[in-house]
Amino acid sequence: MLRSENRKTNDRFVARTSIRVLTGLAFLSISLLALTSVSVLTRASGAGDVARSTSDGAGKRTNHRLRVQAAGATRAPALVARGLAPMVAITVDRTDDTFAASACTAAANDCSLRGAVAYANSNPGTTIMVPTGTYMLTIPGGAVEYLSGDDSIGDLDVTASGTTISGAGAGSTIIQQTQPNDRVIELNPFLAASFVFDISDVTITGGRETTAIGGGGMIAGSLNNVTTITNCIFSANSATGAGTFGGGGISYLGGNLNINGSTFSGNSTSASGGGIGYSAGDPAGSPFSTGVLTVTGSTFSSNTAASVSAGGGAADLFDFNLSTSSYNFSSSSFSGNTASSGSGGAIVVESGGPLTINTCSFSANTAAGFGGAIMAGGGGVSVTFSRLVGNSVPVAANGRTLFRSSGSFTADDNWWGINTGPGPNDFRSPSGTIFPTTFLQLRASASPNTICVGAMSSTTADIKQRNSGADLTTELNGLPAFPATFINTTPALGSLSGVSANFVNGAASATFTGSATGTANVDVIADNQTVTASIMIQNNTTTDPADQTVCEGATATFSTTASGPGPFTFVWKKGATVLNSGDLGGRVTITSGASSSTLSISNVQSSDADTYTVEATGACNTAMQSATLTINAATSATTPSDQTVCQGAMANFSTTASGTSPFHYAWTVDGSSFNG
Repeated sequence: MLRSENRKTNDRFVARTSIRVLTGLAFLSISLLALTSVSVLTRASGAGDVARSTSDGAGKRTNHRLRVQAAGATRAPALVARGLAPMVAITVDRTDDTFAASACTAAANDCSLRGAVAYANSNPGTTIMVPTGTYMLTIPGGAVEYLSGDDSIGDLDVTASGTTISGAGAGSTIIQQTQPNDRVIELNPFLAASFVFDISDVTITGGRETTAIGGGGMIAGSLNNVTTITNCIFSANSATGAGTFGGGGISYLGGNLNINGSTFSGNSTSASGGGIGYSAGDPAGSPFSTGVLTVTGSTFSSNTAASVSAGGGAADLFDFNLSTSSYNFSSSSFSGNTASSGSGGAIVVESGGPLTINTCSFSANTAAGFGGAIMAGGGGVSVTFSRLVGNSVPVAANGRTLFRSSGSFTADDNWWGINTGPGPNDFRSPSGTIFPTTFLQLRASASPNTICVGAMSSTTADIKQRNSGADLTTELNGLPAFPATFINTTPALGSLSGVSANFVNGAASATFTGSATGTANVDVIADNQTVTASIMIQNNTTTDPADQTVCEGATATFSTTASGPGPFTFVWKKGATVLNSGDLGGRVTITSGASSSTLSISNVQSSDADTYTVEATGACNTAMQSATLTINAATSATTPSDQTVCQGAMANFSTTASGTSPFHYAWTVDGSSFNG
């Protein structure tokens, strides 16, 4: 568990001491001495966070930046107010680490990155343009430089407020520390109040802070400072050393830190906050300082914190010196981060807050202690509209995903990777399981869900359904994408196209095209949940009317019955000629119902013999069937000639039949059958 109570006690002691020694201008020198010897930045530590304190030395971590400030005799004011246009823009035109190349004129090859920082330190408000390239820092500083603000060695010391560093893109502009005991950038080493700095579109990598101060990639902050980081990458930076304040990627103490669209990957610390260590507390000792950490659209992956007492694989958040800190994360992803000896695989809130998390994704984070994703105390935590999947701790009852050590902690309207919501150990407190009031569920549907063969249906899936209450609409916009799987289940009665690889803003889609009649099922998988969208595939058919053979003068009748989605229309044809009731001299009658039709031809004539076709048109298609009408001609015979013969002589009668054969003959004598 976190020992935040020690920090609260120490902070009050620091605050009271600071206020006492700062009463009266006559005691200015005494107050500076007091700030140096007593009013130090302290917070709880544990195994792995070796105590180094100028107050009582009992298990506290001390910010050694304070000592440098005190040695400077005064606290410099900010030189450029936030929002003023920069005085000048310069462009780095060489990649070697040469301090002397600081003229930064229009002449070629006179502006190294280190030289540009030195130029900016003398010209507040400078924008440094850093083109594509790898800028290796090769001049060692380490313990020799310490936190003196010497911009000629070690890390890049930015001492002038209003400086901006702008790269050509984090993938192409790389600032790499090569020395084993130096970070990459130190901002505001003299702890000026209201210091402003912006950096964008660069990669910060290879920083190795070993002097127990913190901030492997960057260290920054002081009273009312504002730092904005946009579209940057912090990778493979580390902060180690006994008593370090941590922050493998960034250690930020005092003021506002804004991080937009940036990536923290593979950073580490032997203390807390593998990616970021943040507090609004002023390292120069001013009590009651305020600050906000705002992180949007950023990614934290494979960062590690080794602290036993705290943790926070991605971020360590805390208060000190009676500061008021608040923390906001939105549209950001946390995956594979580890608190290898402590708590909060992704985030640990030691104190301060509230922490507000909205539309974020936490997956595969791990902690040795409590809270595989988040361990929280402090001033309240709210996690909403987020994805919480696959986080873990060795002891399940310690909160595989979330653990509330103290304060309020709500986690409604989140996706837990399955439609039944969190498991019994996903969200815990010391008193047992916490179950959210509402959670999100995966659903899938097809529109239309009844189609014809050859037609298409849009299959959509989302996690916007609440287990109770109204469904979400746009609340998941900004949620980091995560894998979507669509499966055309057996028997496959069609094909899928345009399949989404990921759920974007909590939704995914595919197009189904039917190829055979029946019920098709499309399974959709999100994390550990599978749901099915069913599609009825139909076609229009009609029965084949029977062939007809009738004699002249009789009535011929053809009938058909259609099936499939209607309504139906029927068209009868004689050969290629469309028939209507009343045709053929009034001898044609067509009678049609909802799904059947009959054609009748009365008093058929030999000219009526032909192929008759019916076309049944429904909602899907036109089905066609044909039948043949055969007409038997009427039978006739010639009249035998009268015969006059003598008695006993032979009389011969003959006749010739015509019409449709075969013929059968029957002779009669005065109406009576006569057999030869």
